[in-house]
Order: sequence, then C-alpha cells, then structure tokens
Amino acid sequence: MNLDEFLEVSTVLTGVSEQALPADARQQTPDGRSTTLGTIYLDRLQASYPAELGALATAWREVQGTADPAAALGARLARSEAAELRKAARNDRVSVQSPVNETGFDNLVAVNGQSVRLIEPPENLVFIE
Repeated sequence: MNLDEFLEVSTVLTGVSEQALPADARQQTPDGRSTTLGTIYLDRLQASYPAELGALATAWREVQGTADPAAALGARLARSEAAELRKAARNDRVSVQSPVNETGFDNLVAVNGQSVRLIEPPENLVFIE
C-alpha cells in the first residue's frame, strides 16, 4: 500500500477529510530524519501488520470502481473473514498526549454501524512499541 492509498482508505474508515488529516505534518524520526506523520504511521502499520495491511490494500483496490467505494469497503470489512483485520489494531498501546494518558487503541475508536472514527485527534496519539 502506498501513502496515497493509505490516505484514501484512512478518510473512508475515519470519516475525516484528507485535508483534516495531519498526514503532511513534519516529524523527526528517532534516527534524526525528517519525514511526514503519514509516512511514519504507514511504516508502523506495515511493519506491525504486513498481511492485514496488504489485505486492506487489495480490498480497497477491488472496490474503487464501484458506485460507492466506502460502502463496498465497509461491507467487506463486516465479513466474518475480515475479523483478523479488524482486531489487528487492538493490541497497540497508545499514549494520548493531551491529557497525558496511556490506553489501548481499541479505546480510541468509535464504531457506529459501518462508520469508524477516532475519538482523539490523531496528532495527539503516540504509538508505544
């Protein structure tokens, strides 16, 4: 999955517009490189969940030609065989920067039907390895 696809899927899954995502915010990596928050997050997910992210990329590519790609992707994620993909993020520990708090990623996601959204701004989240 490339960064453009990742941002498209992120907007579909979170309901946050691409303009509102802090994906272009510049960050410094632990080794001193400057990169974007979107790249850091995508790299983290690809390292932690390569198979699941690959499956999500495949599903996204397959629904892009449909009349309503967001609904089609939601339907695919609702299938029983997508359970591992939905559970993948639940084991991540996340530090919420304002106020400072540590929690599981599953506590930061609200699900309403086929809509999934973060309850904290993404710029306030730091994944703990």
